[in-house]
Amino acid sequence: MDNNEKINRACEILLSKEVHLSLRDIVNDTRRPEIEGLSRDSNFTPDIPKLYKAWAFAFNGKRFEIIAANKQFNFDGEPQSDLILKVDDEVVLQTVMKSGTDDYDTSHGVGIYPQALKAARLGPWMDDLDKIRILLKEEWEATKREMDRKRAEKQASAIDLGPY
Repeated sequence: MDNNEKINRACEILLSKEVHLSLRDIVNDTRRPEIEGLSRDSNFTPDIPKLYKAWAFAFNGKRFEIIAANKQFNFDGEPQSDLILKVDDEVVLQTVMKSGTDDYDTSHGVGIYPQALKAARLGPWMDDLDKIRILLKEEWEATKREMDRKRAEKQASAIDLGPY
């Protein structure tokens, strides 16, 4: 396997494991819900020059650190940072994180493509990230159902059907 094939294969595996989606959902989750088995470290502040954002948590007996640094603008004028993912103090992924802002919030996306991939050490951590993403989605769906139930309850309490 030549170098380009190896890089492309790493991207294919990362994409098939939906690592980019898992990282996106984790870094964009500003609600910080309580999820069984997930322990967040809200005091995590690595000593890194040009630090932009940082997240740390423990899951399945592993410590995960997501670090975004060196925020700059790419050729399209979009904000972009270097993203480093560490698992138990070992760098397992180094790529880019793009940021976008609308009227309400800033959201981040993770790039998994040959030109962005700087380092990758594939392993079981990919499945752990996927489990976290699924747990976050399930928790959000339960929260949304409860919000919808409360909204409907409040709305229905203000409706009188009279004799109908």
